[in-house]
Amino acid sequence: MSAYGRFEEIEGRGALVFRRELDAPQERVWEAVTTPAGLAAWFPCRLDGDVTAEGTTLAFVFPEEDPSGEDATHGVVLAAEPGRRLAFTWEADELRVGLEPLGAGRCALEFVTLLPPDDVSAAARTAAGWHACLDALAEHLTTGAAAPPPADPTEEFRGLYEAYVAAGFPSGAPVPGDEA
Repeated sequence: MSAYGRFEEIEGRGALVFRRELDAPQERVWEAVTTPAGLAAWFPCRLDGDVTAEGTTLAFVFPEEDPSGEDATHGVVLAAEPGRRLAFTWEADELRVGLEPLGAGRCALEFVTLLPPDDVSAAARTAAGWHACLDALAEHLTTGAAAPPPADPTEEFRGLYEAYVAAGFPSGAPVPGDEA
């Protein structure tokens, strides 16, 4: 199974779809995608709010932003089925997480990002970012390491970005760290 995501259309929107088979039981993966400690190990920013409570407003706070959350972007939890699925908005994106047991202490994770309805130009950039984050999640579940990708693009990110552009993902949105 490829760690690379796919670009497809879901509900009339451009979407990034990743499927990862993880070497961890479903309960442990659920904790990693819903608890502050779990999210801190792989998610690209601090996520304030209970992601398991439908209707909850979420705040996404990056390390370089005001720690009070004044500069945060926001979203709302759309769906939460404990241990199985989660959906929330992040500004104009919608993120969906689905878990499925595979047996033998393993779990399949489907991670979907519905891009803004009127702009898919960030598809390659967003795919590279989530790819790196999901790599960090897999590493965390395997080794216990807590190392979310850095805020500034790394050589690894740039390689992933170039691979997604070469695969035909829409691109053109600014990449952080690139000169304007």
